[in-house]
Amino acid sequence: MNEKPVGRAIRESGIARKDIFVTTKLWGSDILSNRIQEAFEGSLSNLGLDYVDLYLVHWPVKGKLGFTWQAMEQIFHSGRARSIGLSNHLVHHISAYNRRDEQNRRIKQGLSYRNSSR
Repeated sequence: MNEKPVGRAIRESGIARKDIFVTTKLWGSDILSNRIQEAFEGSLSNLGLDYVDLYLVHWPVKGKLGFTWQAMEQIFHSGRARSIGLSNHLVHHISAYNRRDEQNRRIKQGLSYRNSSR
């Protein structure tokens, strides 16, 4: 994991947080162990940040698509992930998430685009 060094680099850069776009990922092992919220909290702690700009599901986990996306939406609604999305997913995975997506966000090849004034 590179979150701790990335967080340190952000703090040492002197660049305002609002001027840096930070993305991190939810690992499949955390999905399998039902640790989605804990994994997110750990990422924020490792980065030393209050929020991330984009939180991605790193890989699809068979049988956990709905469960995973519900947890991702809870994280999004907390305001601590400004956008949520997918990486390394095939079209049929994206379609499955898109059917479950309560906000009907546009999901395209691994990214969820969410315009937000937050």
